[in-house]
Amino acid sequence: MESYKRELQNRTREKGQTILHRVAEAVGHKILTRVLIEKFPRLLEVVDEDNSTPLYLAIAESNVVSINVVLERARNVDGLLSTARGSEGNCIHAAIR
Repeated sequence: MESYKRELQNRTREKGQTILHRVAEAVGHKILTRVLIEKFPRLLEVVDEDNSTPLYLAIAESNVVSINVVLERARNVDGLLSTARGSEGNCIHAAIR
C-alpha cells in the first residue's frame, strides 16, 4: 500500500475524482473502503469537479456498504454530512431524495 501512496491519493482525469470517489459509486467494496479511509483519511474530504465528496456519492448511489464504513471510520462525520454540493444541498438532502 505504501508503494502506491501517491497514486492512491491522486485524482482521476475524469471528474477529478479520487479512488475513494470511484469506490463509493460501486457496491460491495467494504474492505477496500475501510483500508483507504484508515490509510488516507483526507480522501473523505476531497470534492470532485461536481463538488461531491465520496460520502455524497455513496449516499446518492444508495451504497449502504460504503456509507456504513464511512460513518464508522470517519473522524469528522458532521463535517462530511454538511458539506454542500452547490444548489443540490448536502449529504442529508441526497439521503432524503
